[in-house]
This record gives sequence, C-alpha cells and structure tokens, in this order.
Amino acid sequence: HIVAVVGGLTLVWILRVVLFPGPRKETEEEKFERSRMIFSAAFKALTLSLPPPSFSSSECGDALEHIAAAVHGEHAPILSMLQLAFIGFFVQQQKLQLSLKRESAVLPSFLVWGLGFDSILWRKLNCEGRTVFVEHNAHWAWEARKNGDLADADVHIVAYKYNMGEESVSLFFDRPEKMVVSPEVDAMCFDTVLVDAPPGNDPKVDPGRMESLYYSAEMARDCVKRGAKDSVYLFVHDLQRELERRLVDTFLVPSRGF
Repeated sequence: HIVAVVGGLTLVWILRVVLFPGPRKETEEEKFERSRMIFSAAFKALTLSLPPPSFSSSECGDALEHIAAAVHGEHAPILSMLQLAFIGFFVQQQKLQLSLKRESAVLPSFLVWGLGFDSILWRKLNCEGRTVFVEHNAHWAWEARKNGDLADADVHIVAYKYNMGEESVSLFFDRPEKMVVSPEVDAMCFDTVLVDAPPGNDPKVDPGRMESLYYSAEMARDCVKRGAKDSVYLFVHDLQRELERRLVDTFLVPSRGF
C-alpha cells in the first residue's frame, strides 16, 4: 500500500534503455513526449484498475508546460526534468484517485521537505490541493516568501536534532525517533511526500535527512494502517549519497510495509 520511489529515475532509465535505444540526441520536446508515454504506462502498472491520468487539468493547466517553464526559468530546480515530471504525475494522480472514490471534496495533500526553486512548480502542479513545505532555515523561508508566488505558501519551520557527524548518525540509527513538527502538520495524512531536505551537503554544517525521511515513513505507515489513506507515495532525492541509501535500505523496506 505504501509505494517508496527512491531517486525518481531508476524505472525511467531502465525503460529508456529498452525502449529508446537510438543514438540520436533527443530534443526537449521529444523528452517530454517520451516522459508522458513512460509515466502513463508506469501509472497503469502501479494503479492496475485505475486509468492513467491525463497529466492536464482545466484548473491547474498543463503540467508539462509548467515543468518546461521551471526548467528553463531564471532559477531552475535542482531536480532534473524527468524527475520533476515523474513526481508531478504522482501528485496529480491523487486528485484522480479521490474523484474516482467520490471524495472530490477531499483535497490532495503534498508534503515537501525544503523550500527551494521548485516550490512554485509544486504548488502549480497541486493547485487543486494543499501543498505544505517544511523548512529549517527561517531566514531563507522569509526571503523566499518575498516572491509573490510564494507569499502565501504554507511553510512550517522545524529544528533538526541530529547532524551528519558520525556519532550523531550512529545514535539516530541505534534509536530512531520521530521528530517534532508543528501540530498542524502532525495532524495531517499526506498523499505524496518529497524528501529533499535538509540539504545535507556539508557534514560539518548541515543536518542529515534522517529525521525528515523517518518522519515521512512513520506518517505513511500510520496513515495507511489506520485507514486514513489507501496509499502514500514517498519520493527520496539524492540516492547517490551514502546516507540517503542507508536510510532507504533501513526504513523503506518490505518488512516495514513498503
């Protein structure tokens, strides 16, 4: 019931090698069309009885156009075009699932760890739902919300307890604990989660993603277990890094419901 999608591009890369072996370099338009075909097929396989989404909404506009604008904008997201499209499909899939269950009054919810250059895009892709951002840098959050498109963003500030030092990481894995977030966030069950923060770039300065990933995993398990959600889609970025791989191999495993 809980689907963990790590990295975001493993499935896409495999399908690309098998289905698109040609040596000619693709244009940006061809990449988007290929993304549409691959992700629609992937959705059909994942949801079985549910039809694949159109990836377009009269309210939200065309998702691929939003992604193209973000990728070619002044401040391009760190995530690749295909990763953005992959996550975007799952975000918009939630609205379809709710409508098919005749729960159109229920807003699809998207939890994003980190406020960044992709935040405006996530709000556009989930314009008919609720997008919540969790950020630990209060000054950055204040600066980011000066942007008119993020002025009313739903941002919650948190404090991380564990850093990326060897002792701190070992302590967390020995005794993992669910971090403290705002009561408003803690009371929610999210349909989709993106763990892309804290940055975790500098071991001497940055906290790691132990707490954000573990919180997300526990939230997903609890919400599915008590029937609040049929499924939760959980994405984890930066799987090329050792700590993220270790977290996934420890907490997002079949024995824990994933």
